[in-house]
Amino acid sequence: MITWPAIIKFVGDEELSFISSQEDWESDSDLNRYHYDQADLLIDTTGAIYSLTPRDNGVVIPKATGEIIGLPTLTNLVRAHASELGNCCVSKLGFYSIAEAVVSVKDFNDLS
Repeated sequence: MITWPAIIKFVGDEELSFISSQEDWESDSDLNRYHYDQADLLIDTTGAIYSLTPRDNGVVIPKATGEIIGLPTLTNLVRAHASELGNCCVSKLGFYSIAEAVVSVKDFNDLS
């Protein structure tokens, strides 16, 4: 079960998408009906990774991969995202938890 909020990491793209809740996921057809690449991932606030290619009647059903992203790897993803949005000094960016890193994506998106 996804622990919201979560982010989507698109293959080949530095920008991350922030999803605040299950309700936002279900109500936004741009999210739940998008044709994701097999390498696109949803990452929740516990670090659990979900595949976004299973579909049920045209709706994407995130499926747990059984993998967990580490804080250093997630930090690098958020640094790349922040840099892509034009933020400076991203090499100094650090987090105490996976949840903090996930929520920071919303903050960076709000700034741009």
